[in-house]
Amino acid sequence: MNTMQLRIVVAGAFFLLIFLSGFWLSRAGEPHNNLLITAHKLIALGALVYLFVVFRQANRADALSAGAWILAVVTGLLLVGAIVSGGLVSIDRPWPAVVPLLHKVAPYLTALATAVTVYLVMRAT
Repeated sequence: MNTMQLRIVVAGAFFLLIFLSGFWLSRAGEPHNNLLITAHKLIALGALVYLFVVFRQANRADALSAGAWILAVVTGLLLVGAIVSGGLVSIDRPWPAVVPLLHKVAPYLTALATAVTVYLVMRAT
């Protein structure tokens, strides 16, 4: 397996773990298990850091296009939005209906944007 394939597999594994732990959390009901919620948040943070490092290494190896930069920034913002909305949902406080909805939609948008970004970045290097 070459480096590009390994990076794609690792990014996919991060998202698989994020989704599985998120589904587990949603099925577990309230109040949430602190260990599971912490693991879910740390996996998401790890994915953010990993994707940042991969993008930075790819940019150092070969300057990326403006489109790849824009898509990477959008992907990062979506991931941060998913993390923030998840943090808000995990707080025992009533939130406007848009916050839980955002946390249900943001991970799917983030996964899609990440797949496209990783594909473009890896294709460029």
